[in-house]
Amino acid sequence: MDMTHQTNGARKQYVAIVGAGPVGLVCAAKLALSLGQDVNIEIYERRINWSAERGCYEWISEENGNRRREQVVTLQDDVVNLFTHEEVRRLFDGERVWRTSRNVAIRDLEDRLLDFLQREAASGSNVRVARLPEVLHDDNDRIDAKKYSIWVNSLDVDVVIGADGANSMTRSSFGIGHVALGSTDERLLKRTDFALGIGLTAEGVDGGQRQALNAALTLAQTRYLLNSEHGKRGYLNIRLTPGEYGLLLKQNSQGSCGFANPINLYNLYRETETDGDMPLVDGVPKIEEIISEGLNLFNLSWRHVNSIVGIQITPTYAEQFYRLEADNSSRPKHVLLVGDAAMSHHFWPGRGLNTGLKSAVAATAAVERFVQTGRNECFRRFDLFMTMLRFREMQGRSASMLRKDNSLPHWLDEIDNLPANHKPSEKSLTRVVLDQTSKNADSLRERFLDNVVAWNSFNEASTGWPHEMGAVPEETIRGLVYTSHTRPKPLTLRAMVDSAVSNNPRRAGWPIHQQRGIGKFTADVSPQGWWVGVDDAPVEEGGSLDDVKTS
Repeated sequence: MDMTHQTNGARKQYVAIVGAGPVGLVCAAKLALSLGQDVNIEIYERRINWSAERGCYEWISEENGNRRREQVVTLQDDVVNLFTHEEVRRLFDGERVWRTSRNVAIRDLEDRLLDFLQREAASGSNVRVARLPEVLHDDNDRIDAKKYSIWVNSLDVDVVIGADGANSMTRSSFGIGHVALGSTDERLLKRTDFALGIGLTAEGVDGGQRQALNAALTLAQTRYLLNSEHGKRGYLNIRLTPGEYGLLLKQNSQGSCGFANPINLYNLYRETETDGDMPLVDGVPKIEEIISEGLNLFNLSWRHVNSIVGIQITPTYAEQFYRLEADNSSRPKHVLLVGDAAMSHHFWPGRGLNTGLKSAVAATAAVERFVQTGRNECFRRFDLFMTMLRFREMQGRSASMLRKDNSLPHWLDEIDNLPANHKPSEKSLTRVVLDQTSKNADSLRERFLDNVVAWNSFNEASTGWPHEMGAVPEETIRGLVYTSHTRPKPLTLRAMVDSAVSNNPRRAGWPIHQQRGIGKFTADVSPQGWWVGVDDAPVEEGGSLDDVKTS
């Protein structure tokens, strides 16, 4: 650990971080390693309890109400390389599935980071992990918003970093509003998208297929997305139409859901007189079929499934990412928002945690420079950087999944709502779609096959493609698309073909060209260069992006 930094007699700075997800934990680790004894860091989390047996904090078990995150995410190498401490970079190890990136399970990453921080604390570092004070919890172990606001505003610290997720109480406690992406972009059809998240067990979640084939299948359409790591753990995302999502709400009494409160469909059961406890998804045949088709596509089965959640995806961003709170307390507070508290993404472009880690690097760099100089301009630069990052990632990537031309076909809802044994009228869109799909099933299958083959060849030819065995043979892909066990049904094929976005005449699927950003923000946005070698000219509050010097 680098303990050599001096503050030339300045008093020690106190930092409170709320939220011990990967972004909050990374903020604490980076500050502890970079600033040593010049800063006191306390990180607070609701989902942990002290274990007297182990002598440390550990995650509350699922039996006691803490459902751990099941997602497997793709972390970009250029983001991981922003961390200059080798001991931190090692914590991001994962499987090489996509080009210049690695797949990592969120819960594994949280475990590694929490253990790392507690080892640092035990070795004398000025970092402390703590559970949110019990007085803030209600009888159901939820946090009381009014009590939380009083508590966080009363903290006697110099810096508060809010890393407490999309429904951030830190953000609202300091009066910072948030905006739905779809309300500010006239290109967008909607503010919200819908999805299922399927957690997959630790045995054989690659389905016995090569990851190179899973990647090509994922890129060739926008209905199903599989991410897995070393065949140990996986996550299958499935986009839904508004009507399909409505079927979930009818079956579940929760009524609404979002990033922080998904509908749990597999581990919540309803009692029946004849069958005992039945998984809620069993009561929605259409949803069962959609899940089964996704599992078949990746050569998986229901025995791999250990959780099913439904989520409503409404990308939002904070109206500001930094605020100076100068009230009657003993010292002014610099409030910074990072991760989903700052901006919550559509999951499909795979930028949520990558953007969150960039925000962590920028926030900690601002704190480090503040400790060195004592100047508030460091935090205003952070706010400007985050605004540029928001343009790049929200308007340039998340927005692509909410565009009208990238939505799932609306005829899916019309077919889903047909009563049993009902035949649609001759001239209805539903009848036309059903007739065309039945008549052109072989043609649809060939179109999808050609698209998967094109992506497979494109990936294999790409610099940095990690799969040494080369392209998956076309016969293997053809077997999956045509074999009775795994072959998609005609309507599934039609939905995947119709929803694929055209990138060039032979390679439809993900809207990769639309996700490259907009206007002046097409270059990648990185915290590097925003702090090292930046002059100390003041940045006025409300300044423009042009006020900031970038590398």
